[in-house]
Amino acid sequence: MPDLLAALVVKMMVLLSPLGPEQLNTSLDPLLLDKAEQIDVVSISGKFSYAEYRERHAVSRNLVGFPSHSIAPTAIPFGGYLLKKDRMVKNKGSRCGYILPLGHSAASVNLLGFQELAISGKFSGTWKLAFADDALAAVQENVEFGTVASSGIHRFSLRNLLDSADLSRSRQMVLLLASNSGSARVDEVTFSHQQRSGADAGRGIWIWRRDMVLGREESVAQRLTAQGVRRVYLQVGDDPDVFAPFLSRAASAGIEVYALDGSPGYVAAPQELLVRISRVENYNQGHPEARYAGFQVDIEPYLNKDFASRKSYYAAAYVELLDKIKTSYALPLSVVVPFWFDTVYAEGKSLLQCIFERTDEVVVMSYRTDPRAVLEISRSALSLGEQLGKPVRLGVELGPIPDEQHQEFDRCQASSTGAVRLGSAWWCSGGEYLVPGSRISFRSKMEELPSFMQTGIPFSSFRGWVLHSYEEMSPR
Repeated sequence: MPDLLAALVVKMMVLLSPLGPEQLNTSLDPLLLDKAEQIDVVSISGKFSYAEYRERHAVSRNLVGFPSHSIAPTAIPFGGYLLKKDRMVKNKGSRCGYILPLGHSAASVNLLGFQELAISGKFSGTWKLAFADDALAAVQENVEFGTVASSGIHRFSLRNLLDSADLSRSRQMVLLLASNSGSARVDEVTFSHQQRSGADAGRGIWIWRRDMVLGREESVAQRLTAQGVRRVYLQVGDDPDVFAPFLSRAASAGIEVYALDGSPGYVAAPQELLVRISRVENYNQGHPEARYAGFQVDIEPYLNKDFASRKSYYAAAYVELLDKIKTSYALPLSVVVPFWFDTVYAEGKSLLQCIFERTDEVVVMSYRTDPRAVLEISRSALSLGEQLGKPVRLGVELGPIPDEQHQEFDRCQASSTGAVRLGSAWWCSGGEYLVPGSRISFRSKMEELPSFMQTGIPFSSFRGWVLHSYEEMSPR
């Protein structure tokens, strides 16, 4: 017994042991270090796994108070004007008004999870209400989306802003004086989401290994039906025809089957993927009684080693690939995304929104075991689904996930206590914390899964959970 206890202690010491400067300098990317203001280094069992490099003015994904978020912004006057007591008088031919910052300092905030804006206060004259994201604010431009001409509470939909601005990087609102003079006292600005229940279409599941299905079509269909599964995403490879017996059996059981394929390399070299989609379409033409219901792509470009230093390239190439798929094929398209694609950008907006605009369904890898955490990380996608009319499914992890040790560092002076040199700069510890695998996967607590999947998701876009995966659900 003492030997077992000693072994457990040694294992925990290895797990919790932070990486030293030598290991960090060997593992971290010097080019990304030079651009970062903060880094989060992740290790597993004492070995480097990956690092997040955070630049200054990072987007705040988590807004407190959901489903509503209120601020009392300090109005900053701008433009050509005269102030007569509390009244702004416009200089002839000039633009003037008040800037209403939405975040602290110069930071932007993510408002994708909200659908409505309410501004309350005392107003006289006529004011145009406008919005600016990071890009618009940088060139002193904005998008007008409403008029305020009286005191009280004024409500506006945020839907139209999706077409002309990036709500994931919301910087400020602007009150533009439209009359010759007027006064504006803003008491509160509230962003809100009206909670609506989605229509759960039954569970989905991923199946990656063909040997789990071929020759076992009847038993697989029976097991899926018993588990309440109504949608399967099936890795088909180069020969979709071999699954014809399973598709026939699934159809009779009321189970839809989507063909599935994905690889990080498809962003740069998509030909193999496009050929496989073509083969699925050709198969469907010859098998009207046992068809694939659609095609799902699970590309995950961030698994490419140079993703962190070439995010713009990968995001643009990903969007281009989705455009090619949508214009070349008729199959309904489902796309798997990580929840944090609202912090990667393409075409002047979040990559998450770009994907929603080009797909028929989105499945979010919302891998958390706490219902509150799932809603927090998925609400951008769920809200986009509501506003753009696209169904959203949420992924649930069943596989083994190791515990992660995190070390945070902030830039500091060489003279600071505990400063270490990483790359060409000095860094100070910002703290350490452990992320247990049980926070992400139900592997060690499968008994909690049934009640978890009864969680109410207050978005009309929600269509159900997708289990990852059949292989993990199968007897071992």
